[in-house]
Amino acid sequence: MEKTYSYLANNILKLGDKTLANSIPSLKIDANDVKASHGATVGQIDEEHMFYLMSRGLSRAEAERLIVEGFFEPIIQKIPLEELREKIRGLVKS
Repeated sequence: MEKTYSYLANNILKLGDKTLANSIPSLKIDANDVKASHGATVGQIDEEHMFYLMSRGLSRAEAERLIVEGFFEPIIQKIPLEELREKIRGLVKS
């Protein structure tokens, strides 16, 4: 499609020291008049965020769960079927 702008974001949340993440974002562009860009982030849960939540009475496990749920929620919100959103939320919580 001509005269479009595309952005691809690849965000990875590592949930352990032994995890591995390879981010290779790519865009296939078959048009001439297109602007496209991409970006990737890889990181672990920020200890300052954990400290903040724990200083408000949450246990370490509760704080970590809340951060993980918050990481996935913007993606889950884009799913059009409420039943599927709730199923995925349940999977993220477990």
